[in-house]
Amino acid sequence: MVDLFDTGYLILLSLLLMAVAAVALYRQKLVLLKRRCKRMEEMLLEKTAALQESKAQLLELKQTIFDYSATEDQVVFTILHDLRSPLHFLGTISRSTIREFTARTGEENLMHLAKLNASIESTVSFVETSYFWIRQQQKG
Repeated sequence: MVDLFDTGYLILLSLLLMAVAAVALYRQKLVLLKRRCKRMEEMLLEKTAALQESKAQLLELKQTIFDYSATEDQVVFTILHDLRSPLHFLGTISRSTIREFTARTGEENLMHLAKLNASIESTVSFVETSYFWIRQQQKG
């Protein structure tokens, strides 16, 4: 008959119980790690979705800024183009007035200065109107 209190059997039984306990602990730890891994994957998916949404918003904002910039460039181009003609006229009439000031009568000089003044007032009015329009566009 086997003596259960024999030291050899007791050691073997203890080792077997420790091995079973180790396997049970290993399985429990494995289950916990799988749960943690699953939670981390879910969190990663949520963060990835949020990142994709942010990326889409940034691309939309980039396009809006690009469109706004293109419109703004077109407005500035149009204004500068429209200013060229009055400024060329101002240059022409002022050069003419300077060149022929002494050869003309006071009445002729006054007429040229009146044309120069009218052109300046028209240009200032155009600039003020454009400035007002641009400010209204910026305010929304």
